[in-house]
Amino acid sequence: MNKTTASILLLSIVVILIRVIGAYFLPVTTDEAYYFLWSKFPDLGYFDHPPAVAWLASTSLIGTSVFWARLGTVLVSLLTIPFFISLFNMAGIKGTGATIAAFLLTQLSAAGLIFGFLTTPDVVLNVAWIIAIHEAAKALTVNPKRWVTAGIATGLGLLSKYVMIVIIPVFLWSLIKSKPSKLFNKWPYLGALTALLVFSPNIIWNAQNDWTTFRFQLKHGLADSHEISTKKDEVKLPEASDAKVGSLEYELGHFFDPPKEIKKIKRKKSQLELLWRRVSDFVGGQLALWGGIALLLLYNFKSILAQFKPKQPDHELGPLLRGGALFPLIFFGTLSLFTKIEANWPAVYLGCAGVLIAPIFSNKLRSLSVACTLNVLVILLLIYHAAVPTLVTKKKPDRILKETHGYAELVKFLGDQESIPLLFDTYQLGSMIKFYSPKVKLSQWPGITRDSEFTRRPELQEITHDDISASKDFWLISQRQIPPHLPGFIISSLREVRSCLNQGIVVTESNSSPEFINPCNDSTTHIWYLSRYTKE
Repeated sequence: MNKTTASILLLSIVVILIRVIGAYFLPVTTDEAYYFLWSKFPDLGYFDHPPAVAWLASTSLIGTSVFWARLGTVLVSLLTIPFFISLFNMAGIKGTGATIAAFLLTQLSAAGLIFGFLTTPDVVLNVAWIIAIHEAAKALTVNPKRWVTAGIATGLGLLSKYVMIVIIPVFLWSLIKSKPSKLFNKWPYLGALTALLVFSPNIIWNAQNDWTTFRFQLKHGLADSHEISTKKDEVKLPEASDAKVGSLEYELGHFFDPPKEIKKIKRKKSQLELLWRRVSDFVGGQLALWGGIALLLLYNFKSILAQFKPKQPDHELGPLLRGGALFPLIFFGTLSLFTKIEANWPAVYLGCAGVLIAPIFSNKLRSLSVACTLNVLVILLLIYHAAVPTLVTKKKPDRILKETHGYAELVKFLGDQESIPLLFDTYQLGSMIKFYSPKVKLSQWPGITRDSEFTRRPELQEITHDDISASKDFWLISQRQIPPHLPGFIISSLREVRSCLNQGIVVTESNSSPEFINPCNDSTTHIWYLSRYTKE
């Protein structure tokens, strides 16, 4: 075994170990609980995404053991390693230094670490993207029949996330710039047909389900909106509406208002300010995907730019790799001028970018290793913080704890309440309740927040209007301080349910004292509002 092989093998073991640690110790996050719930209902499509993310989890293993639910994610993410190593060789990356640099850049960025154990649609997308790039490289350099396997990978990527469509101009660009004569070859077109065939089950599912996922993703991606209608005939619950000023819901909710003097008046931002915010968020998000490596990228910015310029003579895979790195950035960067772009949407560019810039760092392995070590330490620290939240110094809830902490205690608290129907407002909240208490029956009340798989799928609409009418009373657990107005029902009580570090769940009844006082002696991780409604 030579030095390069031994080094890559050792680094691969480190990567696997980190992913297993993350999968085991990180508590379930809200979106993961939502995807894990999907997998209990195997299908060819879901409200928010194509089906691949649900296929990662085995329904027989889902419970409160998040590690087993994430095991598919860990295993699938490891597929990138052999394909990357092969791509390094095809791209002309030779020698121990350059190969190690390429491995570190593609596997130990912040995104490379997180997408190795956190179950999201990006996992299969990123794996499919790099396999498709690898197979396209083989088709361009060895055997044009490999366009068919590139098509299979593209289809699988589309079954995970529609962002995979961006690879089409990458393939066209690589053909035009490297071997334009192959545009007249049948294999690229057979590859495209194969991708369409692999993806077709989700197209058919959408056609049969009012184009739900397509409409949602177009609204979400191009208009920064989640508002699309779904059929709610099975639920028969009336649409909620905002409580009117002076109503009982309004008065009960305002008991929990902060003192007037600390309220901030939000100034309406100008269009220029909004544009700057969107673009800066996009750029900052892309740097965050690299983690500590971003500092090295900024320091070596001129050298990196040179790597993206066409060479004379150019490497035959140059256009493919540059296209794979630049097209996602250009596409989503352009969209960021008009709408908010989530940092992970263009993340597929990281793999090709890592291969392209690896030669720059072949003689800078010490600084690159330090940056990657920093990424590992930060990820491990964040996992520890989520599992054992002892690092909190501020009074406001932080994002990690809001995603992971307090839900098990909330479910136990809800189980101790009077046994009447339970409804919720957001899919995240409903999913976490279901994760920690799979047997509890509940439904999402439509119209309070956006629709979700809960309002679309009949099997998840476990409480109907008839159930509520028979009970006469029901609970609504929500994150809205002012409870909504629910036609045909009147609110009879409101409680603030606060998750406090080192204190657990602390409950305060509205109007239980002359003035509301924050009951947490330490940081608050969550605030929910439990409303009781009675039939008018």
